[in-house]
Amino acid sequence: MDLAADAARTGRERLSSPPWRLTDLISVETLQSIQDTFARAFGLPTVIIDTEGTNATAITHRVTFCEDLTRTSGVGGPRCTECDRCGMREAAETARPSIFNCWNGLYDCAIPIAPKGHVLGYFLCGQIFTETPNSERYAETAAEIGVDPDQYLRALQDVTVVPYEHYEGAVQSMHVLAEMIAGQAAASIDSLQMLEQARR
Repeated sequence: MDLAADAARTGRERLSSPPWRLTDLISVETLQSIQDTFARAFGLPTVIIDTEGTNATAITHRVTFCEDLTRTSGVGGPRCTECDRCGMREAAETARPSIFNCWNGLYDCAIPIAPKGHVLGYFLCGQIFTETPNSERYAETAAEIGVDPDQYLRALQDVTVVPYEHYEGAVQSMHVLAEMIAGQAAASIDSLQMLEQARR
């Protein structure tokens, strides 16, 4: 879930660029705690990124298959980034979660965190299958992207399989959580603006 910066700038392009970063408004420790609680409850790999495409939190339930094998491939990595870019663009434009099926057959989701209508970051949660994957297909993919097939298939076994309707329900819960975080960030913005006005 290490994204290119241009993939994450969509929210800023859609609206005027705010002077705040998400981690200026809510501490990394708080964001990590919220993320970890959700990830443990639903068993989903999850991370919060900022609008520069940088992880604001550490990934919970890190998926070796994606993070350490597919994304580090010179062939697979750019494809992953493009999938993320499209999901984040849709999430920013609709202000809703964008569930997408990536090029490699996994499901992922981008959920905007947008206090006062300004996208300051995204929850990314997913990197799951909705049905048992075909090992032969992924052996071929490993060869295509230049990854050791045996290592790739071993990592494949650790990817979570979740029925789509369960995954969709978890995403909707995460959207509620993202809106709560946005509300907390908005309150921090109001406090900062009041402080600035008092200084003036």
